[in-house]
Amino acid sequence: MRALRVALGVATLLLFLAGADVASSHLAENRLEARARTEVPEARSIEADIDSFPFIPRLLASGSAGDVDLRLDQVPTRAVQLTTVVVKLRDVKVDRDALFSRQVSVNSIEGGTVSAELDAASLSRALGRQVTVGGGEVRSRVGPANVSARPAVGNDGALVLRLGPLRLTVALPRSKLLACSATRVTVVGDRVRLSCDFDEVPPAVRRRLAR
Repeated sequence: MRALRVALGVATLLLFLAGADVASSHLAENRLEARARTEVPEARSIEADIDSFPFIPRLLASGSAGDVDLRLDQVPTRAVQLTTVVVKLRDVKVDRDALFSRQVSVNSIEGGTVSAELDAASLSRALGRQVTVGGGEVRSRVGPANVSARPAVGNDGALVLRLGPLRLTVALPRSKLLACSATRVTVVGDRVRLSCDFDEVPPAVRRRLAR
């Protein structure tokens, strides 16, 4: 009977610690979302996800929050409406002292990737002509002909499309989210995805997140 009570006590403690760990992780995610919302208020929605378990022990031991993903939907820029922007941060290090004040201050990252996706509607508005996206290509009607192009990246990170005799470009301006110029482009389903790598904390999550 005593062994059963001990086992139940240990189980209860483990459940409590797991709950506290999850709650702390959610708190940090909320702080990151708030920081991003302050920096990019025009985004329709923002969601942060921290891939770190156990969260609290790793933070206390090394200041590591693991990997962090930040997703923003419908982000307008001067050139084009970005359908989705995803910022992936690897091995995020935070200020452990700030955590005791319920703050999240990102000190450094091992590296990261930012991806910006554009759907056909966004591309059509940016290019001033109707296009469709699929099968690894962008298609449009030029004169009497239906033409297609595989997207490319220009020297300045712009999206380049060669549709028959037309050479069309969409520039993605550097910003607090797009902290690097695109170096890769792929067609994923019905979207064009531009991406690049970086090794510094993006401005959208750099400063102390206190609310």
